[in-house]
Amino acid sequence: MDKPEDFGDAVVFRASPIQNFAILILFLFMLAGAPYLLLFSSSIYSQALGAVGIPISLWLVLRAAANVCRGRQVMVAIGERGVFDWRISDVWIPWRAILNISLAAPVPVVGWQRYGIAIQVDPPLLSTFKEKTISRAMHTRNAWCGLPGFTVTLLGVSAKFAQVATALDRYFPQWREPRKESTAR
Repeated sequence: MDKPEDFGDAVVFRASPIQNFAILILFLFMLAGAPYLLLFSSSIYSQALGAVGIPISLWLVLRAAANVCRGRQVMVAIGERGVFDWRISDVWIPWRAILNISLAAPVPVVGWQRYGIAIQVDPPLLSTFKEKTISRAMHTRNAWCGLPGFTVTLLGVSAKFAQVATALDRYFPQWREPRKESTAR
């Protein structure tokens, strides 16, 4: 798997600093509200929500802060080498490792919805993939929920799903008809 120093003719989607900053502020408010629920609520349900909300909100704040620090650099790229998402890894996910790409569920965010793509990676090739720690946690959580693979969300990225679909049609036209068998040798 190549390093993404040169994106060549890949279709690149840059980070959206304003969106990422707004998301960071939202998660900071969630983090600030969780201890309030834990300490000052009389309802056991609200206290439990506060207790669970603190680590979840902290994790979301850290992830959002990393995205804010990205600035306007490339966040997602789709090209001949495969799919690159800086939030998942510093290396490309090659087409030969991808079994299935599908439309991920919409993420409702304050007045608009953002879509993404769900990428199912061939299990033998997944074991050799250099995934970032925070992405590995998300990947593990997705597996517990029955969602195999990675989710490349367009939240915080200057892209619309139609642009991503066009790039996939260009470089991986069979994405609309998923592979079922392993491609590993």
